[in-house]
Amino acid sequence: MFSKQHCEQCNRWYCFFCNETWNSEMTNAQYTCHNNCIYENTINSEPMPFAYGNRPNIKEIPNRRHCPNRECLELCVRVDGHGPGCPIHTCESCNHVFCFICLRPGSTCNSDLTNCKSVKLQSYQDFPKSTDL
Repeated sequence: MFSKQHCEQCNRWYCFFCNETWNSEMTNAQYTCHNNCIYENTINSEPMPFAYGNRPNIKEIPNRRHCPNRECLELCVRVDGHGPGCPIHTCESCNHVFCFICLRPGSTCNSDLTNCKSVKLQSYQDFPKSTDL
């Protein structure tokens, strides 16, 4: 799905993902308008140091994720207070507990992190499509 959409009722052009009125700075790309678009901001993250438990193969984790609960998908951010500590996170919107490394439920990813083999990447494919509804 591309971002630039047209409303037949009000004759407005807009980004389907962030609902901003279309302007010359936007790009009609798949899943984003590249103008501070919500899907793009949600999946693009910065790496932050990770030093917790016995995981020498995982040196960095994303500083933000979208909640893996398909009914929520809220942006979740690792705050400095969490620092390099435990990757288990609770979504403030739906209270879903998940691992910032593997994105599995917190109960699956136990305290020694033996189920975390690598950092799972998130993509536009994680968001629901019109065919999912």
